[in-house]
Amino acid sequence: MNNAFVSWLNDVRSNQYVARNGEAVYRIIKVRANDDFDYLYYQGPAYNELPSHMEHFIYAGILRRKNGVLYDTKYEIAFLAGQDERSRCRHQLRQKLSWDVQRLVEDTIAHDRRNLRVTKLSDPDLRWRLEMCLEYQAKTRARRRFLDNKDFTPPSFQCEYAAENWTDASLLDYIADPEGYTAREAARYMETHQEEMLLDFLCNDLELAEYQAIIDDTENPVYLVKKIKAAVIDTPAKTVNVTIFKDGEEFSFKTEAKDLRCDTRKYYDSWYIVSADRRKFEARYGRYANYYPQEIVRITYGKKVLYETGK
Repeated sequence: MNNAFVSWLNDVRSNQYVARNGEAVYRIIKVRANDDFDYLYYQGPAYNELPSHMEHFIYAGILRRKNGVLYDTKYEIAFLAGQDERSRCRHQLRQKLSWDVQRLVEDTIAHDRRNLRVTKLSDPDLRWRLEMCLEYQAKTRARRRFLDNKDFTPPSFQCEYAAENWTDASLLDYIADPEGYTAREAARYMETHQEEMLLDFLCNDLELAEYQAIIDDTENPVYLVKKIKAAVIDTPAKTVNVTIFKDGEEFSFKTEAKDLRCDTRKYYDSWYIVSADRRKFEARYGRYANYYPQEIVRITYGKKVLYETGK
C-alpha cells in the first residue's frame, strides 16, 4: 500500500498525483462525477521522468469519496491503493446484481404461481417456446433426471433476470445504494416479465408429466439404459465384454465402456466396438447396424459379471 496515494485519494483539495513504481512514473488525476464519486484517469507509464503529453489519459476506475473505496480500477491504481478490487470490478458487480435480483424475485414468488397476475400466455414467442418445451426439452430433461437421480426433486421456479450492461449513471447508482437498486430492478422485472415467469411454471409442469410417464411405463427401454449405466459407471474399465441376443442367437464382442456409461436415445453405436470385433459385427449384421439396450443380455469385465438380463 502506498500511504501517500491513499491520503491523496481522500484529499478533496488535490486532483492530481504522481506515482512511481520502480522506474515507471504515472500521473493520476481525479475528475468529479457527482457529489459522491470521482473518476480516476492515469497517464503512463513513462520511465525516469513524468509523462509529457497531458492529453493521453486512460480511464482507471471510480473513487467513492466518503469512504475512499475504489471500484472498477485498473491494476496500477489498485496496486497503489493496496485494495483487492476484483470483487468490485464492473463485471463482478453486474454478476452480483443478477444473482441478488434472481434471489429476491424467487423469494417473492416463493415457487407459487398464485403470486403471478397472469394465468395464460398471450405472447406468441412464449407460446412457441412452450410448444418446443413440450416437444423436446421436457422429454429430455425428464429422461436425464430419471437416469441421474435416485430421488427426484420437482423443478422449482427460477428467475431468468440478467442485468444489462452498465451505463455510467447506472453503475454509480448501484454502488451508492446496492440494496435499493436491487429492489428496484426486482420490482421492474416482476412488473414486466409476468408471462416469462409463468412459462417457467408451465415448462416445469410438462417436465413433471414426462417424468411421471416414465415412472408409469415400466416397459420403457430407459429402465434398461439406467441399469446398464449403473452397472458400468463405477468400474475402472476402459473396455467391457458385451453379449447380445440378436436375430435369434447370442453374439459377444468387446466395446468401450464409456459408450455404456452414457445415455442412448435409442441404440448403442457399433463404432465403439473394438476394431477386430466390429468387423465381425458388421459382417454378421450389416455395416451400419447397431445394437439396442433390450438386446444386451450380459456385460462382463474380466471374470466379473456387471450386468445380466433379469438381474
